Amino acid sequence: MRSKRIWPIAALGIVAFAATGYLLSESGLSPNGTAPSIDITEPASDAPPAGETLLVAAPWTCHWDPTYDDNWHDDVLCTNGLEFDRPTLRPDDDFVTEEEMLQSATEYAASLNQ
Repeated sequence: MRSKRIWPIAALGIVAFAATGYLLSESGLSPNGTAPSIDITEPASDAPPAGETLLVAAPWTCHWDPTYDDNWHDDVLCTNGLEFDRPTLRPDDDFVTEEEMLQSATEYAASLNQ
């Protein structure tokens, strides 16, 4: 009597095990649940060689960036994407407006781009 009760449970276990293997193979996962390994040995043709990074500077641009340090002459930040520069513009003026600073900043960026 006892063996008759075990048989359906054992059969159900075998079916569940087989179904799990089938589902894993259909999903692309290995039986241990990990994705198959992909061998990537060659970089893309336009990529720099391994270990090297290609950095390209853009033209210098300056924008209003107040420092809030009561020094109006350094309220402009300039960058070319790789470097930053906070120039002291119009040092002989006692008071400098934002418009005057941006005009001087445009001239300063043009001088850096020559």
